[in-house]
Amino acid sequence: MFTRFGSNTSSGNSTKNEDYRPAVDAGLTASVTQTQGNGAITVASGELNCIVQVATCATTNDTITLPAAVVGRSVLVANDGAETLRIWPASGENLGAGADTATTLATTARARFTCAVAGPGRMED
Repeated sequence: MFTRFGSNTSSGNSTKNEDYRPAVDAGLTASVTQTQGNGAITVASGELNCIVQVATCATTNDTITLPAAVVGRSVLVANDGAETLRIWPASGENLGAGADTATTLATTARARFTCAVAGPGRMED
């Protein structure tokens, strides 16, 4: 469990911390159309933090596409499929190897993509 810091709520004389739970999208199937924009992750569109679990990646380089990079956004991707997963940035964005360039994630591996700076979208693992 994560705790959201700085967001205490007061009621009378008591103060409580709100629990923070990232958005979770579990049991995804990677797209067999292995190009950018396919297998789009939509769970994070309104969330800064999310966990994405790909349960089915049947063919090497089946694809997911990350949401747009927003400063502070963090996406944890878990590849629980049988094959290597190809991960694309959102259009025009950069995962560290150049704009619109995919990276791969081996089966049973995890990777966190975080956007730390403003400007042209850049999420790095």
